[in-house]
Amino acid sequence: SFEPKTGRNFYLFFELAEVDPRLAEALEFFVWNVLLPGDGLTLITPVKTYRMKPESIDVLPKPKLVEQLTGLVRRDVVVGHAEYRDAVDELAAMAKTLASAISMNAEHGDTLDFSGAGLSGHLDGLSLEDLLARYLVLLEKLQSLRRLDEKTFHGFAETLKSQEGRKYVYLFYQQEFLPLIEPRILYQYMDLHQGQPAVLTMLSDIAHFAVSSAPLDVAAAEAAYADASTAVHFMFLTRRPEDRPNVRFEERGADLFAPFREMAEATGGLAQSSANPVFLMKKAVQAAENYYLLYYAPRGYAADGAFKTIRVRVKPRGCEVSHRSGYFAR
Repeated sequence: SFEPKTGRNFYLFFELAEVDPRLAEALEFFVWNVLLPGDGLTLITPVKTYRMKPESIDVLPKPKLVEQLTGLVRRDVVVGHAEYRDAVDELAAMAKTLASAISMNAEHGDTLDFSGAGLSGHLDGLSLEDLLARYLVLLEKLQSLRRLDEKTFHGFAETLKSQEGRKYVYLFYQQEFLPLIEPRILYQYMDLHQGQPAVLTMLSDIAHFAVSSAPLDVAAAEAAYADASTAVHFMFLTRRPEDRPNVRFEERGADLFAPFREMAEATGGLAQSSANPVFLMKKAVQAAENYYLLYYAPRGYAADGAFKTIRVRVKPRGCEVSHRSGYFAR
């Protein structure tokens, strides 16, 4: 007789640039209200993946487990994104310096001078052309540091598919902001450097810099995670941008919410956004705690490699049914 594996496996995925102090409370809620004896737990941070054995979860006291998980997330976010935060601070400092220099020029008619403007040692005394070149390099660097690697993303789906039992992915992705130079400041520099094509080109590149995330093949991601029989709960952790004079913080990463919402729906999961990680965790848990496992043998099954769509209907009216969208016939 058919005996399905019904054990539960949880994957807590934290893609954060900064530590939110309320993460400890969110993890505490998860450990005390969700984890049961025999459950599997995998923690994925910006630095590495930690697989916790079910027997260790059963033996370890819950307060100790919460402390351990919180400590790993905090440490790895600080270590893993130190380079990212340093680049953000340097960009903000350069944007502020450029604004201050142009303000002094307008007031006194002086030649632009960036020396002693509060920049770090390796930037102090640079020319405008060198400063703009460094600014563009940092913008590109920040884009690459937080770019979702599609190959790794699909590889994770393959790993999940090989895992038996019920699988849940809780993906926390933090909203981020890039410090950009105010457009009015850029236009003032353009007016002052009409005879310098190299400077004008860099100023134009900065003015038209597209703040976006790497494109994600949504249809392929939906199919891969649905095929893995995994419920993906996407939690977009929002936050307020910093307030620094003459620096415009532009949001990056919001364009990921729509694709991940579609992917969550395709896997029977949930997509939510909030500034409160505890609220997000509770909503995901609520969505994951009430379900039925349905098994069936497709009529006329053929392992043709095609993606087969699944539709589930219930008789009572007014019910909303969430389930994975299908599977690959292999």
